[in-house]
Amino acid sequence: MTGAGGVTGAGGVTGAGGVTGAAGAGGSGVGSPCVLGQSTVGGCTLFEIPARVKAWGIRIGILALLLGSAAVAIAAGPLHVWATGDTLQATDLNGAFKNLDDRLTALEGQAHAPSAFHATLTAATSIPANAITKVVFDHVDYDLATTGGAAGAYNPVTGTFVPNAGGVYLINCLVEFNFAPAATINWAVLLYKNGAVLANTDTTVISGALSQTITQQVTLAAGDAITCDAFHDSGTVSLEIQSGVVRNSFSATRLY
Repeated sequence: MTGAGGVTGAGGVTGAGGVTGAAGAGGSGVGSPCVLGQSTVGGCTLFEIPARVKAWGIRIGILALLLGSAAVAIAAGPLHVWATGDTLQATDLNGAFKNLDDRLTALEGQAHAPSAFHATLTAATSIPANAITKVVFDHVDYDLATTGGAAGAYNPVTGTFVPNAGGVYLINCLVEFNFAPAATINWAVLLYKNGAVLANTDTTVISGALSQTITQQVTLAAGDAITCDAFHDSGTVSLEIQSGVVRNSFSATRLY
């Protein structure tokens, strides 16, 4: 049977462009395969995918493979060292991604909230003789523990530093005494941790003004209480710590 357009259906269909279909009923051509380069054969619409679309499809597919491999959780062995011509393997990609993830997790574990303060004394403070007395530094220059709305680590009312997080801290206290005693006396500055002496320094003097500083590196736990105290043995006379923000200060900084 010969149809319009020169289609012959004798046990098969021969259409324009030499396309041969499977055996049809009465040469109708039903069931003809779709072949690239033709417009319509046997009711099948055919088209050619442009080369540019194919290229982008390959690129997108590779990117999807990389991203998808990162989500697969598998035990990673030794990292693959890539060489020219190597075949891309999912296990190698997963191992590389897992190694990177582990390293980032380790670094994140070392990060900690900032903890540091600096306080000064704005009013003269009287220190009784023969009595270890806490110095209350009443002005806070900064307290990084207040970041994000958290409570400050140093209390300017009680003169106590209480860290919010444990770590290694560097603590410093500077005190300047002003006196004119008739006899030689001993002055001391002390750091206390939870009511026990952490460190102290003392000096023997006759008269005048004297600055003393004490610095200590110490491991603290969250909630430990640190204070700076002063002492002298001038008999029954109370002596004074001079006011002045550059002469008297109390500070702490978390190192690690």
